Amino acid sequence: MEKNKIMMVAIIILLVAVIGAVVGVGLMVVRSLGKEDVDAEGSLEYKGVSHLELELVGIDGPISTNLLTGEDRVPHTVRLDLSISVVNSEETLEESTELIALLQNKKVVIKSIVLDYVKKKTYEEIMKTDAKEKLENEIKEKLQIEFETNLIYSVEIFEFIAI
Repeated sequence: MEKNKIMMVAIIILLVAVIGAVVGVGLMVVRSLGKEDVDAEGSLEYKGVSHLELELVGIDGPISTNLLTGEDRVPHTVRLDLSISVVNSEETLEESTELIALLQNKKVVIKSIVLDYVKKKTYEEIMKTDAKEKLENEIKEKLQIEFETNLIYSVEIFEFIAI
């Protein structure tokens, strides 16, 4: 009986140590992913552009659509919500102000572009590891072409649910 108690205590201690290590590594990873670059002047940067030079344009409400039927032959849908980052610096102020106003007035067109693109994907395609990043980049490129600008800095998908 005494031997069983010692084994139970040893297992509990080992389990706590393993859980602690996993949590510690997880926190390190989360912190490293959240770090932003700081330049010599102390300005925060995101992907090489100061956060002060980006303006977000949100799309009202999530976008939902059916996906193409894939290998599993089961119907799937996707729901996503996104925002568009526009470069809004002193050098581009006039052009970016016009673009931001245009994007805000053309949210229906933006949703249509996103829908037309996403509905051509299968569940298997959008569930790949790098699918969200690829979707963001491909949607950004489509919007840059549609609005004839390179001031669209990024598209951020912040809600991404596929069922």
